[in-house]
Amino acid sequence: MNANAPDTLTDSREVETLIRDLENEDTLDADDAGLLADLRAFRDDLAGYCDDWEYGVQLIPEDEFEDYCRELLADCGEIPKNLPSYIVIDWAATADNLRADYTEADFRGRTYLAR
Repeated sequence: MNANAPDTLTDSREVETLIRDLENEDTLDADDAGLLADLRAFRDDLAGYCDDWEYGVQLIPEDEFEDYCRELLADCGEIPKNLPSYIVIDWAATADNLRADYTEADFRGRTYLAR
């Protein structure tokens, strides 16, 4: 297969598909064997904490978590659409507060959060 590791993982189903594809290969070169081991370890770190792993859990890169929180709260209606421009929200602190509900795991040097 000679798979290249994805730059960003987005969903637990993507991880499962990559694992399954690699496991179905007759032979794996060293790069693919390493990728398979890394994907399995990543899954093992998160799947036990994420009840819906097999149905699809969003994987949020740590460096995008603040933006994710901003969008999540806007989509849930927690942030009024007519919020005056002079009100400033400390999004870093808000993301830190929300982070308690997420589990983190590393995949090849990048930290991901999942709920």
